[in-house]
Amino acid sequence: MYDSIRASVSSAAISASNEFNFSIVKESFQHRWSEIDNAIHSLTDEEIVEGFRDQQMKSQVKGKSISRIINGLLKARFISLGWSHESRLFQDEAFGDAWALDFAKENVSLEVGFNHGTDAAWNVLKPNLASELNHIEKQVQTDLGVVITATPELKKAGGFDSAIGTSETYKKILVALQQVITVPIVIIGLRAPRKFAIVVNWHKNEDGKRKGVGEVVWKTEELKFAD
Repeated sequence: MYDSIRASVSSAAISASNEFNFSIVKESFQHRWSEIDNAIHSLTDEEIVEGFRDQQMKSQVKGKSISRIINGLLKARFISLGWSHESRLFQDEAFGDAWALDFAKENVSLEVGFNHGTDAAWNVLKPNLASELNHIEKQVQTDLGVVITATPELKKAGGFDSAIGTSETYKKILVALQQVITVPIVIIGLRAPRKFAIVVNWHKNEDGKRKGVGEVVWKTEELKFAD
């Protein structure tokens, strides 16, 4: 379910070095990039389905998408590799959880962005802040930002909410913020699972509001899902 890497390097970084491109990013951050790459490649359809079904059985509020499951699987992998979780950008406690990175290790900051599209700009700006000098004392100092998000096809096949941002959203954000972003930012889009999709069944709660509940449907030759 791993998409081709979508790398967006800010114009400021390019102007600093005309040869600064995605190949150089991978070479310059080889060890950390390998960990990110391996963590994503190790995700399997089977463990996502197992996690989703377990969630549906144990939770009183049934889930609609596989976003929480993917988040949890990636979190476990990165923590096992020594990445710090929810690292605050600044030492000052006045800057709370909203100013924390999802993950950081050495000179790389990482966000997993399956949230609302309006949060996409902030998910990009946080790694940028982590890499810039600041008059406020920093807790994290990195040189590369990475955002893992969903492609439009995963958004559709994974039962995601219609309001979430996708890799396409993030590419537009980087264009709009190209005069603001001063460090390389790489956007990774996860593709839809190969073996299954989430079908959302809608019903009304006791208060009359519509509620969507996801159900795993395995793909077969007879059952095709539109891309």
